[in-house]
Amino acid sequence: MSNTEITYTQLWDSWKLPTLPENYKETKAITEKYFRSLYQCFIDRKDQKFDVNLLLEILQSAPTTKPAEFNPDWNEINSTEFDNEQDNLKSDYELALQDLQFFIADYRRLIVDYDNTPDNEKPFYQFESPMKYNTWYNFDIWSIVFQVDSGMYDHHHSEESYEESLIPAERITWRLIPESIHMGIIYE
Repeated sequence: MSNTEITYTQLWDSWKLPTLPENYKETKAITEKYFRSLYQCFIDRKDQKFDVNLLLEILQSAPTTKPAEFNPDWNEINSTEFDNEQDNLKSDYELALQDLQFFIADYRRLIVDYDNTPDNEKPFYQFESPMKYNTWYNFDIWSIVFQVDSGMYDHHHSEESYEESLIPAERITWRLIPESIHMGIIYE
């Protein structure tokens, strides 16, 4: 793999995740910690040029990176900017940070809402964002990453076989990881 090319399958195969806990209740804390660690990886590398090597470095180091502290100001972000053309003044890096801040804050809102749901209603709980941005069909990092492949394929596949389909060079930006997470959240 060169430092300018990666296939969708290679992207999916490159995610390194924390160990899946035996107790499912621990997944909520681990997932939030992973999101905050991923955010810290971005902060730690802000002066680097984003390319395939940096992409892989971030995906590999996130599980062992000390997570950023939660900032209550992130609760003010009410959506990601994937399709919003109004904010042309922000760089891809700034938008990627905003996307991650939104995921962290929205995830926390979902979990608080879930934890406050009576036990007899939990099997029927809909993980719908209080911000009404989208429904979280997957709400732990393992399920999210599992669905990244499907989401990216549906939105960005080419005529060639998916396994061999290269991610276009213009898509290899700071926004690729948050976009991938978004696809993993919304795909069932």
